[in-house]
Amino acid sequence: MNQSNPLQSYKTVATQTAAPGNLVLTLYDGALRFLELAVEAFTDEDPIAHNSRINNNILRAQSIINELNHSLDMDAGGELADKLRGMSVSGIAGSPTCTG
Repeated sequence: MNQSNPLQSYKTVATQTAAPGNLVLTLYDGALRFLELAVEAFTDEDPIAHNSRINNNILRAQSIINELNHSLDMDAGGELADKLRGMSVSGIAGSPTCTG
């Protein structure tokens, strides 16, 4: 553990000891936060910063959703896992990506 950065040490311990449900919730919250930051970026005056912030935040949200999707246990999760997989796949397929 990195003693020179107490905040990072705290975050590491918090993630390693959290209940699985809390970790999933935290990841979904993170994805939503990145999507909110992407929406906020539409107000940027500079077109390069505008595109970069939108693109980077959407890619971060997509990465989180992809990871959650890949970690679903379809056998144990049953109908809930099927619904979550459908939501994540349609959410990723329907989300715009910006390049430039």
